[in-house]
Formats: sequence, structure tokens, C-alpha cells
Amino acid sequence: MRPHFAERPAEAAQFTGTDSVAEVSELVRKYRPRASSEHSPAMRTLRFYGPGWEMNLKLHDWVAVIGKDVAVIPPPLFEGSIGPGSSEPGSGDPNDAS
Repeated sequence: MRPHFAERPAEAAQFTGTDSVAEVSELVRKYRPRASSEHSPAMRTLRFYGPGWEMNLKLHDWVAVIGKDVAVIPPPLFEGSIGPGSSEPGSGDPNDAS
């Protein structure tokens, strides 16, 4: 069984490259307003930082709201989570053997 969240976070954005930088940045800055960021198209990374913290995203990583903060979630962990009201095969349902 692959790791997963019990339920998919309600607020999340995936870093898919240059086109998603604004959306991901908006979500991060909603919870960390003083965040600075650096996008490297060549390295395919997006970095956020502030006093005492740093968050690094690689291409296809997700940023999701966990509690009252944002966190980086790797694609297999996020995509294996169960969407609200979902128990589809392969959805990450702990009772699903796939």
C-alpha cells in the first residue's frame, strides 16, 4: 500500500513549471505573507524563503495547506490521497489493495 493522506487537503497548488508559479506563490503568500521566492526554469525548481525557514519545490511537487500553514508534498503522496467523498480504486483508500 502506498503512503497517503486520509483526506486530500482542501487548498493546494501543483508546481508544473513557469505557468504555475503565480498560482503556487499566491497560495504560499496567503499563509506566509512575507515570503520571498526564486524560480529557476533551468533547474525546474521554485524556492520560497523567509526569516528562519525555507521551502523548496521540484517540478510536479504540490504545496498544500496543512493546519494553518503550507507544506511541500511529493506527487505520489498527494495523488494517493483520497479526494473529498472519494473511495475510488487507486484513490489512496486504505482499504484499496491496488
